[in-house]
Parts: sequence; C-alpha cells; structure tokens
Amino acid sequence: MKEANGGRGRNRRVRRKGRPGKRTAKAEQPRPRRRPTRRRSRAILVKAMAHPLRRRLLREISEEAAPLSPAQLAKTFDLPLGVVAYHATVLQRCGAVEAAAAEDG
Repeated sequence: MKEANGGRGRNRRVRRKGRPGKRTAKAEQPRPRRRPTRRRSRAILVKAMAHPLRRRLLREISEEAAPLSPAQLAKTFDLPLGVVAYHATVLQRCGAVEAAAAEDG
C-alpha cells in the first residue's frame, strides 16, 4: 500500500541541508590534536578541578607517599571503580597527576 504523501512517512531518513549523505561523504583524515597553549592548559585544569571528587582524589594522592591505584582510591572513598578510574583519567589528561609504572608480580 502506497502512502498518499509519496512515501514520506515517519521512517524516511531526512538529510540536513549542507551535510552530505553517506554516499557522497569523502573519507576524512583524522585531525591531529593541537597541543594546548599555556593559557588553554590552565583552563582545562581549572575545569577539571571544578568537580569535588577530583579535588578529593588529588588531595588523597598528594598526602600519600606511595603511588595509589584507582582501585585503592575506590576502596578508600567507598565508590565504584569505574567512577574513580574515569576521574583519575581526567586528572591525568589535564596534567595534574602522572601514571605510575605497573608493578610486575
């Protein structure tokens, strides 16, 4: 059964103006990441430190002499490991903490 509106029902895909469809899109090269300037890196750090859990993590890391893993921090704060690992990664990306070498054994 054909629709009265020429097959333009709710399941029809609509393309936005100015955006090519899959067939006409060229294979784009991934853009290289820009190195953040000093001003931009400060802004990234300030934004990262806006979260209260990240401030607590950084305080705990700075008070300990030995490096702490996300699992140890999760146990300390009684939080899920995934949450702590995510926030530790954000701190690492902005340069607030460094990843410690993995221990063998």
